[in-house]
Amino acid sequence: MRYVVGVTYVNAADTEQVIYFTTRPFTTSGTDTPAHTIIEDRIFNPALVRRDIFDIATTGGASRVGYGDLVLRNDDGALDWLLDRPIDGRTLTIYVGADNATDFPADYETIALTMDQPEGSQSDITVRIRDRQVVTSRNLQDNLYGGTNALPNGVDGIISDLKNKPKPILYGRCFNVEPIFVNTSRNIYQVNDGALRDVTAVYDSGALLAHGLDYASEAAMFATVPTAGTFRVWKAGGMFRIGTTAAGQVTCDAVEGQWPRDRTAAQIFLRLLTERAGLSSGQISATDLTTLNAQQPASIGFYASNALTVASVLDQIATSVGAWWATDLTGTFRLVRLDLPSGTPALDLNAEDFTQGSIKRIPLTDNAIPSYQTTVRCVPNWTVQEQGLVDGVRAARRNRLAQPYQDASTVDALVRARYLLSQERTINTLLVCLVAGEVEAIRLQSLYGARRDRYDVTIQADTATLAALDLGVVVRMTYNRFGLDAGRLFRVIGYQMDPVEGVVSLTVWG
Repeated sequence: MRYVVGVTYVNAADTEQVIYFTTRPFTTSGTDTPAHTIIEDRIFNPALVRRDIFDIATTGGASRVGYGDLVLRNDDGALDWLLDRPIDGRTLTIYVGADNATDFPADYETIALTMDQPEGSQSDITVRIRDRQVVTSRNLQDNLYGGTNALPNGVDGIISDLKNKPKPILYGRCFNVEPIFVNTSRNIYQVNDGALRDVTAVYDSGALLAHGLDYASEAAMFATVPTAGTFRVWKAGGMFRIGTTAAGQVTCDAVEGQWPRDRTAAQIFLRLLTERAGLSSGQISATDLTTLNAQQPASIGFYASNALTVASVLDQIATSVGAWWATDLTGTFRLVRLDLPSGTPALDLNAEDFTQGSIKRIPLTDNAIPSYQTTVRCVPNWTVQEQGLVDGVRAARRNRLAQPYQDASTVDALVRARYLLSQERTINTLLVCLVAGEVEAIRLQSLYGARRDRYDVTIQADTATLAALDLGVVVRMTYNRFGLDAGRLFRVIGYQMDPVEGVVSLTVWG
C-alpha cells in the first residue's frame, strides 16, 4: 500500500501551506489535489499511532493514544528549511491507498493528526505526532486572581491570599462547594468565573442562611449590605454576599446552566470543549451528543478551584455515564457510552483475515472476573465537613456532610456464588441524582456481572478495511476455536494501523 503524509507549515509569507511525502514516489495528475506535483519518497519511518478507548486491557477511564514519530530522510539537506518553519499544533494528514490508486486524495483513506516542532540531524528530520486530543491538555482555567483589591473595594483578592490562584469554575449543579472569599471587607464570595443560574443555598458552619433578593450588578452588590443571617446573589458575576462575617466555614449549593438539558454529561462535554479547549461545535460529533442525551438525560455537576486540565475533567464526565471520549480518524471529538456490541458489524472477520498465529484471548485487567456488586457513587459532596458545624445542624445533615458521595448499589448473589473471587465494582461519578445513580448501577452490573472477553488479533488490511475501522465500531469474528465457531460480535476498543505492511492490530471486547 502507498502511504502519504501532508505536513502543514507556515511559509515565509505567514500563510499555511502543505508539503507532501510518501513511501513510494509518484506524480499527481492534473485532476488531483495538488495537481502535477512530484511527491518524493522521503518517509523513512511512517507515523504509526496506537489508539485505545481506555488504558490497554481496561474498559474504563481515559482514552489513550500512543504517539509514533514521522521520520523523513534528509541526508541531502533539502529539507533543512522545514526546521525553521512553525508546524506545531498544525495538521498532519496521513493518506493510505492501494499502490495502484489513481486519484489523489480521492482514492485514499485519511487520518487527521497534529504535530510538535520537528527535530533534525545530519541524516533525517523527526516530527513527533500528536492526536488532536492534545488541545485538551491545556489548563481548564487561565483566568487568575490578580490580588488587586484596594479594600474595601474589589473582587480580585489581595496579594497575600489570592494572587495568581485560579478563579473557580462550576458546571451543572453542585452540592456544598466551598466558594472563594474574594472580598474580606464586604463578605463577598465567588463560586463561578461566569454567570450562574442561582446560588440556591449558603451555609455558615453548616447553618442555612436565608436567601435575599438578587443583585442586578456588581455596583449594587457593593452598595447594599444583606441583612444579618441572609445572603444575596449577583448571578452574572457568579458571586454572593453574606450579611455578617461568617462564624466558620462558608459553603453553598449552586446551579449553572439555565435548564436541566444544559447540565447533562453530553452538553457539559460540548461546552467544555468549546469554552475551554477552543474548539468549534462542528469539531464535536453532534450525533454522539444526541444519542448520549437520550441514553442519560440526568444532570451532572463539577466544581474546581484548583489547577486542572480540560482532559482530566472530560475523563470525569465520561466515567460518570459509562462512556469513552476520543477523536476519530477525521479529528472529530467523540463521546460514546460503552455498551455491549450489537447491530450490523462493520467487518466480518474469519480465519482467512487473521495473520498467522495472531489471534489471542487475553484477560481484561479491570474485569477479568465478573463483578457481583456495582456501586455508583453519586451526588458529590464537594466539601466534606466532619467537624466545625454549629449545634443546630441536624444529625441527618451532619451524616451527609461527612460523606463524599451518596452510594447507589446493586448486588447479584448468583455471580458471587459462581465466581468465588468476584469483587465489588465502584465508580465515582458527577451524577447529582441518586435515582440516576441507581439506574446506572443496574446497567453497569448487567455489563460487568457476566464474563466478557478481550482478543488481540492482527488482520490483513486494504483500503476498505481501513475505511470501516475506528474506535467503538462492531466487528464479527468467526473462528474454529475459543467458542467463536458460530461467530460473535465484538467492539473495537483499540487498534494500530500499519498500512505500509498492510496489517491492522485490533483489540476487541465483548
